Amino acid sequence: MIKINLIIILLLTGCSFAPLTSHHTANPLGKGKSSLKLGLSPLPVVSYSRGMSQQVDLNLFFEYQLVPIVGGSFKFSLGKQGLGSNLAVSLGASGNSTSKAYYSGIITSYRSQTFEPYFNFRYNYVTWDSSKIESDEDKLNDFFSKMSKH
Repeated sequence: MIKINLIIILLLTGCSFAPLTSHHTANPLGKGKSSLKLGLSPLPVVSYSRGMSQQVDLNLFFEYQLVPIVGGSFKFSLGKQGLGSNLAVSLGASGNSTSKAYYSGIITSYRSQTFEPYFNFRYNYVTWDSSKIESDEDKLNDFFSKMSKH
């Protein structure tokens, strides 16, 4: 039983830099319309989206986790703007100096007059270059060697 729990924990946790930012609704913005979002997701994020057509949105973002992450994604809405339910598919990529992430997903939402709950089901694929990742000990040694020179 302990082995099964350990395997489950290892599968559900990990150190990767896939973005936490996502499209927040399946509804399209509409051609020529744009949206700028600033916030915490749960860390600082800036996101700019623009409607490329009546059903396709482009999203560019900057997110700060342990390191800065930049990326972009496309969302293709299967429905039209307006009230009611909608479904969309998304495809995106992001990266920083040590990792690259690719992701795709399905977004569903329901827009009422005042509220729009959504669900974003997403698959992330993350790669990283372990030769570029410094250990905490290396960073601490660099810090002390720089401090001793002053």
